[in-house]
Amino acid sequence: MLRREDVLNRKLAVSDEKLTHLLFNELTIAKEMLKVIDSSFRIMDTAIDIERFKKNHEILETYKKNFQALRQELLNYISKISPSLYNREDWIRIASYITGIVDKISGIAYRIDYFASKNWSITEPVREKFLTQIMAVSDIIDKYMTLLPLTLRDPRASLSKIQNIKQLEAYADEKYREATFTILESNISLPSLVLLLKISEMLEEIADSIDSAADSLYIVLLSL
Repeated sequence: MLRREDVLNRKLAVSDEKLTHLLFNELTIAKEMLKVIDSSFRIMDTAIDIERFKKNHEILETYKKNFQALRQELLNYISKISPSLYNREDWIRIASYITGIVDKISGIAYRIDYFASKNWSITEPVREKFLTQIMAVSDIIDKYMTLLPLTLRDPRASLSKIQNIKQLEAYADEKYREATFTILESNISLPSLVLLLKISEMLEEIADSIDSAADSLYIVLLSL
């Protein structure tokens, strides 16, 4: 017969498992939104296709609605199981970082739409730097997503992989610097230069958010 303490611990573990599942699904949406951003950069050339940009915007709006519904489910769940949730503050902090990531992706999308509406173009070197930066950010999100399911099943393995997040964040930071210098050296108008620098900065902030979420996850793992 299971002791009362064992039953309680099992309930707590199930609570955390449900939470990691919801956070994983949120990051899945963020990844899909980032793919749309990648697609938008690939069609930014001297002959901007406004209709394709509008289509991408519609896709992103759908993802945002899906995310908002999932976020409400997560908040309701946290409210429901709050008394029995391990590391409640850390999990809420992680959820907040993910919300910030989706907000930044949305902000990038609006800036790209504005860029396209002005019929501005970017040089090929700048576009390539953005695509590389997006890939670096996507990789760090992927790595974090692999950690979430491991958190409860194998905390020790998760702890050993946290350092990988740090390495990927350093790489993303390097790509951010490269993109910044390439933008500054490009022959483009000042308004478009300012806008592109901000987009690059927001991509770096997404990588920073995942790194911060990894720090919070580290604290959770230490308590398991």
